[in-house]
Amino acid sequence: MSAPEAGKRVDEETTGPEVVDRKEDGEDTASPSQANVKEADEETFPAQTVDSEETAADETNSEIPSLLSLPRELLSHIFTFLPLEDRMRARVNKLLSDIESSSKYYLDTVSVQEPSTATISRPMRKCPLECIDRIADRTTAQWFEIMMPGSDKDIIKSSVKYSIFSRINFSRITLKFRGSFVGQEFMKDEPLLLNELSKKGNFLDFGPFLTEDQIHQIYKNILDGSMRVRHLMIRGIPTGTRLAFLDLIGITFVNSEVRWDRDFQVYKTSYCQTHDRFDVFAGRLQISFDDDTSSKYDYGVSIILHPTEQSKLEAVHVAQKDSAFRNNL
Repeated sequence: MSAPEAGKRVDEETTGPEVVDRKEDGEDTASPSQANVKEADEETFPAQTVDSEETAADETNSEIPSLLSLPRELLSHIFTFLPLEDRMRARVNKLLSDIESSSKYYLDTVSVQEPSTATISRPMRKCPLECIDRIADRTTAQWFEIMMPGSDKDIIKSSVKYSIFSRINFSRITLKFRGSFVGQEFMKDEPLLLNELSKKGNFLDFGPFLTEDQIHQIYKNILDGSMRVRHLMIRGIPTGTRLAFLDLIGITFVNSEVRWDRDFQVYKTSYCQTHDRFDVFAGRLQISFDDDTSSKYDYGVSIILHPTEQSKLEAVHVAQKDSAFRNNL
């Protein structure tokens, strides 16, 4: 045997013969052990059918708690976001009715002007007056507007409207009477009512039925900060009442000139031919009033205690712009 042949033989004995892996068309090359594992997997984990998928979905849904299984506190909180009609429908269930009857109502606007219906917003719609009366103790309205009925205090106080008025909570109230004389007589016999309203709302919006002393009382409530009220608007106030109130707080108004013994700024901002409007600032206090020379009634008086110095400065800026516009006419 020649040397090359001997070397080749040694290599074959060391490394073994060359293995050629060929796969014929359509031939399964999986080993028997791999096939056995595959069969075992199919037996252990069979492919899911439609029925098994539905069963899994049912099991998932069964894990979601039902509405009635939620804590009462959470259900009560959920009720505050629902419209009035949906809350009334919930009363068909004893548990939900019990929870709803103790949960709060938060409404943007409650307007009670018609004899038998009220208008509420979120969204805007009408509902029976008795419905608002049932929930008045638990209702807080951002803006509560009411027109009192009748011609004397006995009719007013026996009405459903008065029941709502005396119990509802609000941030702003617009109080009206059918005739300023009716309002004057009613407020005269209710000396504590203004304090109660001052405690409830931060914005009191009244018609021309308050006397100068009553306006002065609310003015003092605004200044001392002991009550919630921070803004008073009197609409259509008689000129004599307005002048008497200004005199009570030390402001003299003669010939369209404002005088006060406090450090103040004043801007004449109206550009109507029939009346002038004055904005008076002293600290964070703003007093605005109209002087209508053609009528016995003014457009109104507004008293605002601005919550911050920045808020007051913004109001001053608006008054300055309006005053400059008026002077340029």
